[in-house]
Amino acid sequence: KPVFTMRHYNAIHTLIKKLIKEHKKDCNLINGVPISDTDLYYLIGIKSLHESLGRLFEKDNPNFKSDLWEL
Repeated sequence: KPVFTMRHYNAIHTLIKKLIKEHKKDCNLINGVPISDTDLYYLIGIKSLHESLGRLFEKDNPNFKSDLWEL
């Protein structure tokens, strides 16, 4: 029986999207300045975390649809 439910998946997905959006707003992606290593590492790290969670959720719940989980 799955430990997580759709409300868990949606809450985590929403949080990750919010973190990326807020970081992009605050970093130099918006200003036309080349992205810093710190910004790049942050964005790659968050996206990697998101993909890893998606794989874990799929193992936990066979009904989880990873294609709906994409950012």
